[in-house]
Amino acid sequence: MSGVALLARGRNQCQMLNVPHLAVDQSVSCAPIDTLAEFSADGSRLAVVEKEGIRVLATEGGQPVFSQPRPQVQAIHLSPKGTFLVTWEKLVDGAEEGNLRVWHVASGALASHFKQKVLGEKSAWPAIAWSADEMIAFRLVTNEVCPDVG
Repeated sequence: MSGVALLARGRNQCQMLNVPHLAVDQSVSCAPIDTLAEFSADGSRLAVVEKEGIRVLATEGGQPVFSQPRPQVQAIHLSPKGTFLVTWEKLVDGAEEGNLRVWHVASGALASHFKQKVLGEKSAWPAIAWSADEMIAFRLVTNEVCPDVG
C-alpha cells in the first residue's frame, strides 16, 4: 500500500484522507457517532456505519468492498486482515437471526450469527476476536470463551 489512510472525524461527518497527497476521499460518509468507524489491523480496510447502512472500503482508492443496508448497527469490528466484519444491533424479540453477526466481507454473505442481549462494556468489545492470521476465532460469552464461531 502506498501512503497512509487517515480517518478525519469532525462533529457531523468524517472523511478518509490518503497521505502523502492528502486528497479527500468523498466516498466515506460516517454516522455522527465516533465509535462507528474502524480500520482493520493490517490497514487494508475501513468499516463505517452510515445513515443508510454499513460499508467496508479498501483504504487504497476508497473503493467499496462490502455494503449492507443495516443502519441500526451500534458496534462494528473488522478481523485483522479485513476478511470478516462483526456487527451488533439491538436484539429484536422473535427474530430468527441473532443480532451479533459475522459477515464475510468479500462475498457479503452472513457467515454466522448469535444472540447477544446487551452490547456491554466497551472494554468487552469485540465479542468475537481472531488470531492475527484469522485461523482461530473466539466468542466471548458469560464466564467462558467459545472457540467455535461457526
